Amino acid sequence: MKKDKWIIITVSFVLPLIVCLILKLWFDHILYDIDSFDGVDIAKTLLSSWATLLGFIVTAASILITMNGKEYIQAFKKSKHYNTVLLTYCLTSFTLLIATIFCIVVMCLNTWNVCLFYILIYLIISTSLLLFFCIVFLSFMILKSI
Repeated sequence: MKKDKWIIITVSFVLPLIVCLILKLWFDHILYDIDSFDGVDIAKTLLSSWATLLGFIVTAASILITMNGKEYIQAFKKSKHYNTVLLTYCLTSFTLLIATIFCIVVMCLNTWNVCLFYILIYLIISTSLLLFFCIVFLSFMILKSI
């Protein structure tokens, strides 16, 4: 696997884990009461956002797969960058799907605890980073096609 793919995977999935561990240590140090955090309401809000973003990302990936035409697009499809972009969009779709399912489960069970808090933080960071990568790749594709 290419270096850029490893960077995307590491930054998107390992970095949020490290941030969650640091937050846990910090919250333990300052004696923050996570149980006072109303995660069910946050999950309700994030559910609609993540589900909508999932739809957009799946649509964008579908367009990337089916687009043909100009010389730039043909060259892009033959390059290894195309695979990296598709991988990023697929990882983003998968992560948004997991996040959406997580929010549905939290809402349906109407439960909240420390473990769910850190899973939510992890998903927020991971989806944000992956969406950032998608936007960066989209920006490069737009700039190159102009």
